[in-house]
Amino acid sequence: MTGATSTPPPAWRRLLGVDVSGAALVGVVAGAAAAVFLAGLNLVTAVRDAQARVLVPLLPIAAALLLEIVARLGARAGGGTTIVLDVAHQGRGEPIPLRLALVALLGTWWTHLFGGSAGREGSAVQMGSAFADAVVHALRRWLPADVVDDDARRHLVIAGIAGGFGGVFGTPVAGCVFAMEVVVARRVDTRAAVAALVGAISGDVVGDSLLHALGSAHGVYPVLASLPPTLPGLLRFAALGLATGAVGVAFITLLHAVKRAVSPRPPWQRGLLGGSVVVAICWLVPGAEPLVGLSLPTLQAAVHGDVAVPWAFALKLVLTAVTLGVGLVGGEVTPLFVIGATLGVTLAGPLGLPPEQAACAALAALFGACASAPLALLCMVVELCGAGAIAQQLVAIVMASVVVGGRSIYTRPR
Repeated sequence: MTGATSTPPPAWRRLLGVDVSGAALVGVVAGAAAAVFLAGLNLVTAVRDAQARVLVPLLPIAAALLLEIVARLGARAGGGTTIVLDVAHQGRGEPIPLRLALVALLGTWWTHLFGGSAGREGSAVQMGSAFADAVVHALRRWLPADVVDDDARRHLVIAGIAGGFGGVFGTPVAGCVFAMEVVVARRVDTRAAVAALVGAISGDVVGDSLLHALGSAHGVYPVLASLPPTLPGLLRFAALGLATGAVGVAFITLLHAVKRAVSPRPPWQRGLLGGSVVVAICWLVPGAEPLVGLSLPTLQAAVHGDVAVPWAFALKLVLTAVTLGVGLVGGEVTPLFVIGATLGVTLAGPLGLPPEQAACAALAALFGACASAPLALLCMVVELCGAGAIAQQLVAIVMASVVVGGRSIYTRPR
């Protein structure tokens, strides 16, 4: 029979046939890529730590070489997250180049090998999105155009963002909400939400399993004790949020200022200049050496209430703004976590807050405000540290977001 009831409506066919199954496939690939990426990054970091006296001074030459290679061979891949957000927002335009995934993977490893202060989530998001767009264009060869349309493309790229972000941190809820906040701002898109959820969960499950099989694991965060919300306590966390927002404004301002200052220069000069600044800070400023690369030991110490020097947040801020501002490959989340956590510990005493609580609230508030993704970071800190202080964390995140306002580390398409 060929009655109307035998064929699902086109919307359902797209939802089940592309958004769900396609997002699951994208999430699996994104999660697997994130696991390989993290395992390699752990190895690269171990090599750098063992040979820091040799490798870190070579950062200017390494940065110059990397930026020149990306400029000559990377083509549009040098656009990084901007390309991803553009496609995820509109669903149109040129394909996200698969070489973006290769540039993100190898470029981030290279940046960290020589001590550049960068993160990892941006690379995972770019890899997941590049693979997602490749899936879209493969499906378009076999399925009707009305099934794999521009909306379907948007949704699968969003699934790639969610899978990459959730997979690299082991936080599927945050990955889903992050993809929705940075792309689908100010509107409800249920199909995109389904794709993001499926991509985030499948990315987390596959990524976590493969990461353990490769002998690595996600970072361990403290489970925060329950902290009853009281008016004086909430006011203290509000003050922490205001201070964190001010630091976020300083980071975004410096990051964009560095980008503007070096933009007229050829790639190799940008790399040489930025690498030289990072090395000079490491040599001349006390407490700077542990802040190269991901600085995970510093982050782990901070979320457990300890910081080596009270100005660590300022050092990490400058090192990261210079590294990313000149164009070295890497993400922003982990450096901002380090900045926020060390800031929280530094301010915990003057504000009369428990250091661990202040560190976790500030790290979530800083990135949540700087990425215009406050709900995602609230979800992330709950996934990582429990919901014992969710009200206080929410207050800090909201106040930081108010201070940062419309500024963002990401360039959003309009």
